[in-house]
Amino acid sequence: MKRFLLTIILAAPLLIGGCSEKTGPGQTEVQRMTITGVETAVAGFKTFPESIEAAGTVKAAAIGVVSTKVMGTVTSVLVSEGQRVKKGQTLLTIEDSDIAQKVKAAESSIKEASFALEGARKHSELTEATYQRYARLFEANAISRQEFENMTLQRDTAALNLSAMEESLKRAKAGAEEARVYRGYAKVVSPFSGVVSEKKIERGSMAAPGTPLIVIEDDSAFVLETTLDGRHAGLVKPGAEITAIINDNKYQAKVIEVIPSIDAATRTFLIKASIKGEGLRTGLYAKVTVQGAERKALVVPSRAVVTKGQLTGVYTVDEKNVASYTLVRTGGAYGDDIEVISGLKEGDRVISKGAEAAFDGGFLGGVK
Repeated sequence: MKRFLLTIILAAPLLIGGCSEKTGPGQTEVQRMTITGVETAVAGFKTFPESIEAAGTVKAAAIGVVSTKVMGTVTSVLVSEGQRVKKGQTLLTIEDSDIAQKVKAAESSIKEASFALEGARKHSELTEATYQRYARLFEANAISRQEFENMTLQRDTAALNLSAMEESLKRAKAGAEEARVYRGYAKVVSPFSGVVSEKKIERGSMAAPGTPLIVIEDDSAFVLETTLDGRHAGLVKPGAEITAIINDNKYQAKVIEVIPSIDAATRTFLIKASIKGEGLRTGLYAKVTVQGAERKALVVPSRAVVTKGQLTGVYTVDEKNVASYTLVRTGGAYGDDIEVISGLKEGDRVISKGAEAAFDGGFLGGVK
């Protein structure tokens, strides 16, 4: 009975459907299981646009950090965060009593210069008339040359004094205008229409020149900023299209500026793209895909890839229609195809449909 069971077990492989392969004279015939219901494809090169993925940040196209040119106590803050403002609208005021006194002093200087100019003009007119009389008398030999020359000197001096008074009045007016402009700095206004995004000072605080007081953002236009690895420098040009995913929403953007210098610390460079759409605001995170220059890639159908634990591979098919599991390293996906970086060469045949049912050493029957 035991001998009969052993005979049945040894004969079992010969009963399974498959095919035989003769390996050569004097060698054992190889029995292979048949793989059916599969299709094959050939690995080949295709041209695709370079796709670069990175993280980006949305920013307002114009962000104004408003400060003052005068030092003083803030007397009022007229806006709040989130408030919409117009260009030229007053945002806050600074105590200006000392500046007001300077304006009054400058206006008084104008009056003094005007009076001095009027006196110089009358004196110049008088000396000019006197000079004309002396000139006639000199021609008639009624006065000496020295007397005539003294009168000529007085006339010229009066003319120079008149010119000096005219310049003095101009300086006084310029000083008054400067004082009025300086007083205008006590009212801090919005540089453009937008939204108050940040308020950095309160009423009663001391404002100093150059210190940020209020931040205004022009929310009519936005810019998407992202940094790319330095190895992509030269691939991205102004006008290139960018796809951005922001809060699960898809936006299209166009590159408007590429900063050519590469940061020495991060080895990255900055690009800026204009972006439009609802729901945008400064600070939002964006998952960015940049379309760069075209390149060739060796690809196979994505469904040809079979993952076994931590291994990634495809089933290649040789000239005898025998399948072998071949390890590969894959790259990015291009539609229904996937790039193969290593493990295959152009022209290799792979199982493209039904690969999950394939196995090493199987024979392909009825392959399309």
